[in-house]
Amino acid sequence: MHTKLRVIVAIGVVILASGCNNNSTNPITTLNPGALSATLQDGSDFISSTAKVTNNSSDYVIYATEDQGLPQNEIHVSVPTDATLPFTVDGSNGGDVLYYDVVSNNSYEANNAQGSCSITVTQLSPTFEGTFYARTICTTTSDSVRTLSNGEFNATYQ
Repeated sequence: MHTKLRVIVAIGVVILASGCNNNSTNPITTLNPGALSATLQDGSDFISSTAKVTNNSSDYVIYATEDQGLPQNEIHVSVPTDATLPFTVDGSNGGDVLYYDVVSNNSYEANNAQGSCSITVTQLSPTFEGTFYARTICTTTSDSVRTLSNGEFNATYQ
């Protein structure tokens, strides 16, 4: 009887231990359709469940507003159209990230003229998915930099 119990316990331990493998076999999770998130320089998170993208033939533009209950700041991400996935753009080749702070009424932007950004598009359909980073600058205020890191989007088409 004790031998049978030991065998069952040993099998249980092996099963539990095989599940603890640093997530090496678990798939990477993606955002829900319509979501955009980013970490701001103060450590807070920008979270939107209403991210929309438009295709203006020469570029894609994502519009996202923070969810209810938060200051409803905005992020706009613009990338030129490109046929080969995945593709990455920065400010020097058409990437643009704008962060609008509602409380201060200031716009912070990263593009070819100021700041820096990197935007990677990984999927065009059925939703527009990818990641971004931006060091945005506002030219009209002394508190002129907003950094957006760990940015992700899964925007739905308008």
